[in-house]
Amino acid sequence: MRLKNVFYTLSGLLAIVGFLMLLIPLTDLLVGDELSYSFLLIGTVLVISGYVSFKKAQSLTVIESFLVASLAWLIIPALSALILMIETKVAFVDAFFESMSGFTGTGFTVLTPSTLKKSILMWRALMQWTGELGIVVFAMIVIPYFYETARAVYGLERPIRIGMNLYETARRLILVYLILTLLGFVSYVVTGLTPFDALTHIMTTIATGGMSTYNEGYDLVYAYYPNTVTPFIVFMILGALNFVVLYNLVTGNFREVLKSEELRYFIFVLIILSVVTGATYHFLEGRDFLSGFFNQVSGMSTTGFNIGSLKSLKNFTKSLLILGMFLGGMTFSTAGGIKTLRLILFLKKLSIYTEKVALPPSVVKRVVIQNQIVSDDELSISFRLIVLYAMSAFIISSLITLFDSEYSFIDALFETVSALSCVGLSVGVINPTAPLAVKILLILAMYVGRLEFTSILVLRSLTTRRKR
Repeated sequence: MRLKNVFYTLSGLLAIVGFLMLLIPLTDLLVGDELSYSFLLIGTVLVISGYVSFKKAQSLTVIESFLVASLAWLIIPALSALILMIETKVAFVDAFFESMSGFTGTGFTVLTPSTLKKSILMWRALMQWTGELGIVVFAMIVIPYFYETARAVYGLERPIRIGMNLYETARRLILVYLILTLLGFVSYVVTGLTPFDALTHIMTTIATGGMSTYNEGYDLVYAYYPNTVTPFIVFMILGALNFVVLYNLVTGNFREVLKSEELRYFIFVLIILSVVTGATYHFLEGRDFLSGFFNQVSGMSTTGFNIGSLKSLKNFTKSLLILGMFLGGMTFSTAGGIKTLRLILFLKKLSIYTEKVALPPSVVKRVVIQNQIVSDDELSISFRLIVLYAMSAFIISSLITLFDSEYSFIDALFETVSALSCVGLSVGVINPTAPLAVKILLILAMYVGRLEFTSILVLRSLTTRRKR
């Protein structure tokens, strides 16, 4: 493995992050705030050094691409944390937590938005908007020939093409992203939000991130601008859709949209769960149906906005939200969770197992998706990921209750699943005064959840190679 090549490729990604950092002092100038010199300095250094170093990069091997992806999701939040620590005067762990939550599109926060200047609020939105689409996608457009070097990393983050090549795929992805962001911005302004709030909220909505400019999050927005609930629901759902489906929607190819088996399953499960949760809110919690419906859409789309407090909900209602967050959105989207496609594979394989009892041994049935047979290897990988997810959720939740017995297991599980699925809905376990160990555990959950356990595979591969 060529560590220098890994470093050179990482430099290219950091150049993009540096460019994004330079937008923050520009925001300061536009709104008349004091200049964020740390963003200006570090951003400039990253752009120059990253661009120069990347020119030495060569095409990545599979193991090198795994390592680049794993390291990038640690180094980029760490650099952001360093700047946030300087700008907001918070502890490094809190700044790192905020940055990991931002870039992974989780939406947890340990900062107080009302105390932050607008450029920092914009940075939080930018972290989510770019992090969920993937820094690699932006790099393939901005940096010449980056797609030739980092195509393997793209395969880890966005494993499907919607163009003739990876460059065209990245270009179309960003175009779709920009169109949806613009449409959302207009709809948020029309329903009452200021242009700044509309921009920051649509960036975190379409990215299924959920960070807000207010301490109370969307709950405060809904209190003052209740008409925003409809566009918020629409764009949360759109953010959870497969990018192929979104591209076909934007280009008017509705026939291809309707062919998506995963989309049909996702919409069906989303509606059922959201209606059941809304009914539970009405009959069990004594709250309005819309709040429950909205919160489940937010949970399953892994966005993280909420109406009303979740802390006081009964365990049954929390369990419904946990289930939605666990399932998540569609593959090849900004959403987290185990993804709808894996749910389909699991249900179809389970159906085949039950049918085997009544069928003769000579009959062989295979799992078929979109008229394509799914191999046993693909099924095995999907099921292993589900098991890894469930085991991680149980272990991390148990450790949280160990480090602070104040939390019930259901609350710890809620917060852990929210972190693993990069959602951001919270029942109060994570807050500025939470124990250090709890913050570190949830940082770990956000990290492995965003990479879908790629980091574990990297460590295993490196260990295996070293033994050989």
